[in-house]
Amino acid sequence: MATLAITGALRTTPNDLLDVHMGLLPIDLLLKKICHRALVRACSLPITNPVAMQVLKYYEWPANKHVTNIQHLLQLFSIDPTLMEDILAATRPPNYRP
Repeated sequence: MATLAITGALRTTPNDLLDVHMGLLPIDLLLKKICHRALVRACSLPITNPVAMQVLKYYEWPANKHVTNIQHLLQLFSIDPTLMEDILAATRPPNYRP
């Protein structure tokens, strides 16, 4: 329905055809792509960040009961956060001029 609204096509046009012509992924692949990107970003945060600490904690000591979404994603994509490079934020002084 979203592709129909974006393109303004007739309602009888097949949605799969519109998705292909618009270059959109099917919804299940799009959601997996978004989740993978979010997990990789969380894993590449410096260890001082609270989110990175939670990801590392759930990787090293997974919960047996009440499995979290982070644990589901770590298992789904088989990502080891200890092997990820920490990407530090580029900070500049307040008086910086490009």
